[in-house]
Amino acid sequence: CVGESFIRSYVTITNSSEEGESILSWFGTTKAV
Repeated sequence: CVGESFIRSYVTITNSSEEGESILSWFGTTKAV
């Protein structure tokens, strides 16, 4: 779905920031839902 592509791009952007890990964990939980 479109959301998955958006999340993947968003994670790539935030991956360079310190919050990247927190966001990855948060998205990892919501991705299952």
